[in-house]
Amino acid sequence: MTLYVDEVLLENVLVDYCLMRTALCVTGQPASRWRLWLGAGLGGLYAAMTLAPGLGFLACFPAQAAVFLLMCAAAFGLERAAMPVSVWYLVLQLGFGGLVFAVVQLLKLPAFLWGGRLYYPVGPRLLALLLGLFFLTARLTLRRYFRHRGGSLVPLELDLQGRKVACTALVDTGNTLLDPVSGREVPVLSWSLAKKLLPRLPESEREDAAALFAFLRHEQPGLRLRLLPYRAVGREGGLLLGLWCDEVHAGRLRGPGLVALSPQELAPEGPYQALLPGEFSRDLM
Repeated sequence: MTLYVDEVLLENVLVDYCLMRTALCVTGQPASRWRLWLGAGLGGLYAAMTLAPGLGFLACFPAQAAVFLLMCAAAFGLERAAMPVSVWYLVLQLGFGGLVFAVVQLLKLPAFLWGGRLYYPVGPRLLALLLGLFFLTARLTLRRYFRHRGGSLVPLELDLQGRKVACTALVDTGNTLLDPVSGREVPVLSWSLAKKLLPRLPESEREDAAALFAFLRHEQPGLRLRLLPYRAVGREGGLLLGLWCDEVHAGRLRGPGLVALSPQELAPEGPYQALLPGEFSRDLM
C-alpha cells in the first residue's frame, strides 16, 4: 500500500471540517468559515507531518492532545462557549473513527502500519459516503440537540466612532422592526451589548427611549439617533432607541447601518446578544 501525503492532507482537512460543522450544529455555536478551515487545516497538516521520517513521535498521545486543543482554539476560539463545542467535536471524532473502523473490519480491508499508526485504504468515495452516513445518523440520533442550525447563529461586529464590539446574533424571522424612514429592517441589541457601545447609558432611563434620546443628544451630540416604533407580544407598542453605527458586519454584509437598543436582555444566559432580521439570512455566511 502506498500513502500519498497530499491525499492524507486533503482527506483529513475535509473530514475535520465536516465534523467541526456538525459539532456547531449540535451546540448551536457560531463560527466563521475561515476559522473552521484554519482548524481543519492544522489537523490535515498534523496528519501529513506524522508521515515524515523522524516525526513519528507526533503520533503519541500528548502530541495528539496538544494538536487537538490547538485545532479547537483556532476553529472555535478561546471563549467559555467554545468548551461544549470542543467536547462535541471530540465525541464526533471518536464516533466517526469507530464507524470507519467498523466498516474496514466488515469489508476486511488490509491495514497499513506507518510510523506507529494504522492506515486503511479508504478511498475518497467511500470516505464521502461514510461522512454523509455519519452526519445523517448524528442528525437523527441527536435531533433534539440540533439548535439554530444552518447559520442562524452568526458573529456580529459593530463599530461606533472607533469603539468595536463583537457578539453572537440570532437570525430571527419574527423580528420585523423597521426603520420608518428607509423601510429597512433593523437589528436589535441587548441592553448589555448597548452598554458596551455606549458605556455612559444611564440605567435609570433604560425603559424610556425618549429620555435616552434626549440624554445622548446632550452628552454625545455627534451620534445619529432615531426613535423607532415597535410592537411586541403582550404590549400595545412603544419606542426603541435607534443608533446609527459606522459599520455593521454580519456574514458577507458590511457597512454602516441602523441598530435598535433593547432595554432588556434578549437571551439571559443564552448564546446570543442580538437579533438580526430574517432578511439578513439571505446574505449571511
